[in-house]
Amino acid sequence: MGFASCFLGVFLITNSVFSIGCRADVPQLTIDLIVDFEGWKAAPYNDPVGLCTVGYGHLIDYKRCQDTDLDKPYLPDISVSTGRDILGTDVEIAATAVNQLVTVSVTPEQISALSSFVLNIGTDRFQRSTLLKLLNSGQTNLAAREFSKWVLAKGVKLNGLVARRKCEAALFMGNIRIGDKFDRSNCGALGIAPNDSELIDIYIGEL
Repeated sequence: MGFASCFLGVFLITNSVFSIGCRADVPQLTIDLIVDFEGWKAAPYNDPVGLCTVGYGHLIDYKRCQDTDLDKPYLPDISVSTGRDILGTDVEIAATAVNQLVTVSVTPEQISALSSFVLNIGTDRFQRSTLLKLLNSGQTNLAAREFSKWVLAKGVKLNGLVARRKCEAALFMGNIRIGDKFDRSNCGALGIAPNDSELIDIYIGEL
């Protein structure tokens, strides 16, 4: 699926690929998608549901920053270079999980979409997801519909997650292609929206 098996800990930004060691070459489009939705903050902050976060959406703790024992490298703030390195590590973990858990042939666009998705929801929840089960059983179209369900965070439906899931689904289905410049307006609609009872919390996953 395009992933090598070693990790050198080298982070490079090029015009088309964000290289994370030699285990995963993640297209720049994927990084741009993640950066667009996560944004950048040099100092630790509480995300929309009160979790301590820094840089490009890196989760420090499942608590508010005021209740977290913060230390280096997060204080007093981090540089963009450090933020890129942290993002690189986070994406490398997500991409490696996709490589290990997906057992069918997938496109580069699908790998990229799933890497962004796993970065957001976590490896454990992805491993237990219906999305992964459907994908591994060859039901790609049904798997694509699962993205739109993952829009709750601590019980709150977030517009940012709704928009991110649209873009991940569009990338997964090839409506956005590797090499394209990322633009949210190109993500389109997801089709029939899931019922509220079908929505999934990214911090809980499917029960």
